[in-house]
Amino acid sequence: MTYEPPTALPRDLLASPDMREALEAHDFGTVFRLARARGGVSYSKIAVECAIKPERVGTLAKCVGRITTFDKVVAISDALRVPGHLLGLAPRPWEVPAPAPSKTSAENGNHDMRRRTFVQAASGLAASLPIRTPSRAGRLGPSDVEALRARTARLRRLDTVLGGGDTYRVYLGEYQATKAVARDAT
Repeated sequence: MTYEPPTALPRDLLASPDMREALEAHDFGTVFRLARARGGVSYSKIAVECAIKPERVGTLAKCVGRITTFDKVVAISDALRVPGHLLGLAPRPWEVPAPAPSKTSAENGNHDMRRRTFVQAASGLAASLPIRTPSRAGRLGPSDVEALRARTARLRRLDTVLGGGDTYRVYLGEYQATKAVARDAT
Protein backbone atom coordinates (compact mmCIF):
# COMPACT_ATOMS: atom_id res chain seq x y z
CA MET A 1 0.00 0.00 0.00
CA THR A 2 1.38 3.42 -0.94
CA TYR A 3 1.20 6.55 1.17
CA GLU A 4 -1.59 8.93 0.19
CA PRO A 5 -0.82 12.43 1.49
CA PRO A 6 -3.63 14.51 3.01
CA THR A 7 -2.98 17.07 0.28
CA ALA A 8 -3.76 14.74 -2.64
CA LEU A 9 -6.00 16.61 -5.06
CA PRO A 10 -9.27 15.07 -6.26
CA ARG A 11 -9.13 13.73 -9.84
CA ASP A 12 -12.02 15.96 -10.96
CA LEU A 13 -10.09 19.04 -9.80
CA LEU A 14 -7.01 17.88 -11.72
CA ALA A 15 -9.18 17.46 -14.80
CA SER A 16 -10.62 21.00 -14.64
CA PRO A 17 -9.42 23.34 -17.41
CA ASP A 18 -8.25 26.11 -15.06
CA MET A 19 -6.18 23.66 -13.00
CA ARG A 20 -4.68 22.14 -16.16
CA GLU A 21 -3.77 25.60 -17.42
CA ALA A 22 -2.14 26.53 -14.09
CA LEU A 23 -0.17 23.28 -13.97
CA GLU A 24 1.03 23.65 -17.54
CA ALA A 25 2.25 27.19 -16.77
CA HIS A 26 3.79 26.07 -13.44
CA ASP A 27 1.63 28.72 -11.79
CA PHE A 28 1.64 27.14 -8.36
CA GLY A 29 -0.02 30.14 -6.73
CA THR A 30 -3.16 29.40 -8.74
CA VAL A 31 -2.73 25.67 -8.07
CA PHE A 32 -2.61 26.34 -4.32
CA ARG A 33 -5.65 28.64 -4.47
CA LEU A 34 -7.67 26.06 -6.41
CA ALA A 35 -6.53 23.29 -4.06
CA ARG A 36 -7.80 25.31 -1.11
CA ALA A 37 -11.04 26.58 -2.68
CA ARG A 38 -12.15 23.45 -4.54
CA GLY A 39 -10.12 20.66 -2.98
CA GLY A 40 -10.46 21.69 0.65
CA VAL A 41 -6.70 21.51 1.23
CA SER A 42 -5.36 24.15 3.61
CA TYR A 43 -2.25 26.17 2.88
CA SER A 44 -0.65 24.85 6.07
CA LYS A 45 -1.10 21.24 4.92
CA ILE A 46 0.36 22.12 1.53
CA ALA A 47 3.30 23.82 3.24
CA VAL A 48 4.04 20.77 5.41
CA GLU A 49 3.80 18.23 2.59
CA CYS A 50 5.78 20.34 0.09
CA ALA A 51 8.45 21.46 2.60
CA ILE A 52 7.65 25.12 1.92
CA LYS A 53 7.17 27.75 4.60
CA PRO A 54 3.47 28.48 5.20
CA GLU A 55 4.02 32.19 4.55
CA ARG A 56 5.56 31.34 1.18
CA VAL A 57 2.52 29.26 0.19
CA GLY A 58 0.26 32.19 1.06
CA THR A 59 2.49 34.61 -0.82
CA LEU A 60 2.47 32.39 -3.90
CA ALA A 61 -1.31 32.09 -3.68
CA LYS A 62 -1.47 35.90 -3.86
CA CYS A 63 0.43 35.72 -7.17
CA VAL A 64 3.65 37.04 -5.67
CA GLY A 65 6.68 35.01 -6.75
CA ARG A 66 7.10 31.71 -8.53
CA ILE A 67 8.44 28.23 -7.90
CA THR A 68 11.39 27.75 -10.24
CA THR A 69 13.47 24.92 -8.81
CA PHE A 70 13.12 21.42 -10.14
CA ASP A 71 13.19 19.88 -6.67
CA LYS A 72 10.24 22.00 -5.47
CA VAL A 73 8.23 21.19 -8.61
CA VAL A 74 8.79 17.49 -7.91
CA ALA A 75 7.89 17.94 -4.22
CA ILE A 76 4.65 19.73 -5.17
CA SER A 77 3.82 17.05 -7.73
CA ASP A 78 4.27 14.32 -5.14
CA ALA A 79 2.49 16.16 -2.32
CA LEU A 80 -0.56 17.10 -4.38
CA ARG A 81 -0.44 13.84 -6.37
CA VAL A 82 -0.27 15.71 -9.67
CA PRO A 83 0.66 13.23 -12.42
CA GLY A 84 4.09 13.98 -13.85
CA HIS A 85 2.90 14.53 -17.41
CA LEU A 86 0.82 17.52 -16.29
CA LEU A 87 3.99 19.26 -15.10
CA GLY A 88 6.36 18.05 -17.80
CA LEU A 89 7.90 15.41 -15.53
CA ALA A 90 8.43 11.71 -15.98
CA PRO A 91 5.74 9.51 -14.40
CA ARG A 92 6.08 9.73 -10.64
CA PRO A 93 6.78 6.51 -8.71
CA TRP A 94 3.31 6.54 -7.12
CA GLU A 95 1.60 6.81 -10.54
CA VAL A 96 2.45 3.39 -11.86
CA PRO A 97 2.31 0.10 -10.01
CA ALA A 98 5.63 -1.65 -9.58
CA PRO A 99 6.21 -3.97 -12.53
CA ALA A 100 6.20 -7.67 -11.89
CA PRO A 101 9.61 -9.31 -12.28
CA SER A 102 10.02 -10.56 -15.81
CA LYS A 103 12.72 -11.65 -18.16
CA THR A 104 15.16 -8.95 -19.18
CA SER A 105 15.24 -7.93 -22.81
CA ALA A 106 18.60 -9.73 -23.18
CA GLU A 107 17.00 -12.95 -21.88
CA ASN A 108 14.27 -12.53 -24.49
CA GLY A 109 16.90 -12.24 -27.23
CA ASN A 110 16.45 -8.47 -27.57
CA HIS A 111 19.75 -6.68 -27.08
CA ASP A 112 18.41 -3.16 -27.56
CA MET A 113 19.48 -0.79 -24.82
CA ARG A 114 16.69 0.77 -22.80
CA ARG A 115 16.61 4.57 -22.81
CA ARG A 116 16.91 4.93 -19.03
CA THR A 117 20.01 2.70 -19.01
CA PHE A 118 21.53 4.73 -21.82
CA VAL A 119 20.77 8.02 -20.07
CA GLN A 120 22.38 6.82 -16.85
CA ALA A 121 25.49 5.68 -18.72
CA ALA A 122 25.73 8.89 -20.76
CA SER A 123 25.16 11.04 -17.69
CA GLY A 124 27.92 9.20 -15.90
CA LEU A 125 30.26 9.77 -18.83
CA ALA A 126 29.41 13.46 -18.99
CA ALA A 127 29.87 13.82 -15.26
CA SER A 128 33.26 12.17 -15.45
CA LEU A 129 34.58 14.74 -17.90
CA PRO A 130 37.44 16.53 -16.18
CA ILE A 131 36.74 20.03 -14.93
CA ARG A 132 39.72 22.21 -15.69
CA THR A 133 40.88 24.52 -13.01
CA PRO A 134 42.79 27.69 -13.84
CA SER A 135 46.25 26.90 -15.16
CA ARG A 136 48.21 29.53 -13.23
CA ALA A 137 47.36 29.94 -9.54
CA GLY A 138 43.92 31.45 -9.83
CA ARG A 139 44.35 33.03 -13.25
CA LEU A 140 42.16 32.20 -16.23
CA GLY A 141 43.84 32.22 -19.59
CA PRO A 142 42.56 31.74 -23.12
CA SER A 143 43.12 27.97 -22.92
CA ASP A 144 40.99 27.77 -19.76
CA VAL A 145 38.15 29.69 -21.37
CA GLU A 146 38.38 27.47 -24.46
CA ALA A 147 38.27 24.33 -22.29
CA LEU A 148 35.13 25.59 -20.51
CA ARG A 149 33.55 26.47 -23.89
CA ALA A 150 34.35 23.03 -25.31
CA ARG A 151 32.92 21.30 -22.23
CA THR A 152 29.74 23.38 -22.48
CA ALA A 153 29.44 22.52 -26.19
CA ARG A 154 29.83 18.83 -25.36
CA LEU A 155 27.06 19.03 -22.75
CA ARG A 156 24.81 20.89 -25.23
CA ARG A 157 25.26 18.06 -27.72
CA LEU A 158 24.40 15.59 -24.95
CA ASP A 159 21.29 17.66 -24.18
CA THR A 160 20.26 17.53 -27.84
CA VAL A 161 20.40 13.74 -27.76
CA LEU A 162 19.02 13.03 -24.29
CA GLY A 163 16.99 16.04 -23.25
CA GLY A 164 17.51 18.18 -20.18
CA GLY A 165 15.20 16.45 -17.71
CA ASP A 166 17.16 13.22 -17.50
CA THR A 167 20.54 14.94 -17.17
CA TYR A 168 19.55 17.89 -15.01
CA ARG A 169 21.98 17.09 -12.19
CA VAL A 170 24.90 16.84 -14.63
CA TYR A 171 24.13 20.30 -16.01
CA LEU A 172 23.61 21.74 -12.55
CA GLY A 173 26.97 20.38 -11.40
CA GLU A 174 28.69 21.79 -14.46
CA TYR A 175 27.07 25.18 -13.94
CA GLN A 176 28.14 25.29 -10.30
CA ALA A 177 31.72 24.25 -11.13
CA THR A 178 32.00 26.85 -13.91
CA LYS A 179 30.53 29.53 -11.64
CA ALA A 180 33.07 28.67 -8.94
CA VAL A 181 35.96 28.88 -11.42
CA ALA A 182 34.74 32.24 -12.73
CA ARG A 183 34.15 33.59 -9.21
CA ASP A 184 37.46 32.45 -7.71
CA ALA A 185 39.80 33.15 -10.62
CA THR A 186 41.08 36.36 -12.18
